[in-house]
Amino acid sequence: MKYGNTLFTSNAIGSGGVWLFMSALSIEAYIQSVQHLIDKTGNNQLTLLPGHTGENRSPETKEYIWLMLMCAKALVDGSITSVPFCRTIGGMATLGNVATVGQASIIYNLNKLHQIKGALRSLNISSGNLTPRFAPYTTYYSASVSADIKTFAITQTELATPFQSLTINGHQVENGSAYEATLTNSDNQFSIVITTKDKTTKTYTLTITKAKL
Repeated sequence: MKYGNTLFTSNAIGSGGVWLFMSALSIEAYIQSVQHLIDKTGNNQLTLLPGHTGENRSPETKEYIWLMLMCAKALVDGSITSVPFCRTIGGMATLGNVATVGQASIIYNLNKLHQIKGALRSLNISSGNLTPRFAPYTTYYSASVSADIKTFAITQTELATPFQSLTINGHQVENGSAYEATLTNSDNQFSIVITTKDKTTKTYTLTITKAKL
């Protein structure tokens, strides 16, 4: 949000660093986002108020955006390397990598360096919990449900549009729409296949185990 010559960027360029660790966004995609911000602000000399956690306690200049762009591009082209990163907040540890150019830092997961063609942004199920927790680069999942569950819904969102097709067990589904299935009394396997415009395919496999009566 812009007010006069002040730009409130929130987490777009971070607070003492940008956290892409939990985001579905790859660093390649983040480059496009930062470049868009630069293009929109033009040559205006702005005061930036980023972040929300209080780590960045003083205003920044537009140079900070350029430093963030340089950091992201350098990671993608391999001209800089990252180092291991660990931080614990509220008893939960975040393990990843961090790279820095000047005052700009990017905290990220190594799997999210490049865009993943055909990746899902999200995968949700109507009962049970996904194991492991969903991530666009992880393709095998499982969940257990109670014996009284007869029908089951899978809702998925494609990461990048447009795409050519999205199917579950061969049935065409709409992006973001629920796929309804009837569960048997054994393992139920679902194959989620995304085909991009350039014919690249990516497959996610979900196994739902129904408890025995």
